Amino acid sequence: SVTIGNSVTSIGSYAFNGCTGLTSVIIPNSVTIIASGAFYGCSGLASVTIGNSVTSIGNLAFYNCSGLMSLIIPNSVSSIAYGAFYNCSGLKSLIIPNSVTSIGYGAFLGCSGLTDVYSYITDLSKVTSENQMFSLGNNYDYSSRTLHVPQGTAEAYRADENWYPFFCSIVELVLGDVNYDLEVNIADANAVIDMILGGNGSISGADVNGDGEINIADINAIINIILSGTCN
Repeated sequence: SVTIGNSVTSIGSYAFNGCTGLTSVIIPNSVTIIASGAFYGCSGLASVTIGNSVTSIGNLAFYNCSGLMSLIIPNSVSSIAYGAFYNCSGLKSLIIPNSVTSIGYGAFLGCSGLTDVYSYITDLSKVTSENQMFSLGNNYDYSSRTLHVPQGTAEAYRADENWYPFFCSIVELVLGDVNYDLEVNIADANAVIDMILGGNGSISGADVNGDGEINIADINAIINIILSGTCN
């Protein structure tokens, strides 16, 4: 496992290329760039924590990281480049924040194990996206995949050819459902508290009041939703 020091501001091209024995990486908040092929071919990599200051993930940065099972892209990221997570076949769950404005060709190409994608992008017209982002090739059955999107955006996603062909269903997220159990209750408030205390305030779904920050105001917003009885 590797914990990258807080003095590091970027991870260079092919820095960990072919480190197949690497299983865990923590990327600190000091890092702003993950360059091309940074973790290329790290097939044993099972856990990646991406810091809240990373703005771009380069070409083929996590190519063939087949051991990676879940991925949270923080709110700071604006660009996911060509093939960034190409052939991450073990990836089952993915969170894409609203901060993303560019997704390159085949960014998640070949992610055959993917079952749930949570996209918090609210305006697809502001995102430059390219074909085959989630493709698995011709005649592949996408019946096990679900795309979760913000309330009021499902039709826009269904009309976008870069998204809809690669998912069986597109469903709208429940506002305040931070832990994704399709309910809004005290467990969601506790989840936000854990994120704040753990220093991982980077999950878009926790920004319940939509102010771009995750703090006590979001806990209060969840409580208001519970009290108002509008938990769907």
